[in-house]
Amino acid sequence: MFLTYDRATLKGRTVRAFSMLGKPCVGARYLGPGDAHVLDPDAKCVVCGRLACNAHHEPPKGMGGGAFRLDTPNGPRIPPLLAVCGGGNACGCHAMLHKGIARVRWEWDSELFERHWLEGRFRPEWYRNDPVLFAMGRYVIDLDGCEKEVWS
Repeated sequence: MFLTYDRATLKGRTVRAFSMLGKPCVGARYLGPGDAHVLDPDAKCVVCGRLACNAHHEPPKGMGGGAFRLDTPNGPRIPPLLAVCGGGNACGCHAMLHKGIARVRWEWDSELFERHWLEGRFRPEWYRNDPVLFAMGRYVIDLDGCEKEVWS
């Protein structure tokens, strides 16, 4: 079954960017309804494992992350934050994510979970970056063809 979304739903974003909104944060969290966030104590970079000093929005702010939020019948969806090393977007793994050298995607454990996510069938709180989603899927970090799975 192929799911399609109209332009009004996607608000100019790709289906991939739309599908990342609401996924769980790793090593960082939002402080409220806006973009303000903080790293968890001793957070490690999701790409290389070094001590994190920054949080990456996935998708990046310019691609539908950051201040972008999508209002849905289940409430607003915002991009997950991923702990990364590097200063700003200029160096370290944070820069590699922004330059496309490293890429992040979410993989569901079953097509049924993916369909339920996209159709809005899960509990509303699960669309608010809830870590319960790690029981049904994981992030995959791709760095030059080498893949690393991230569960939390």
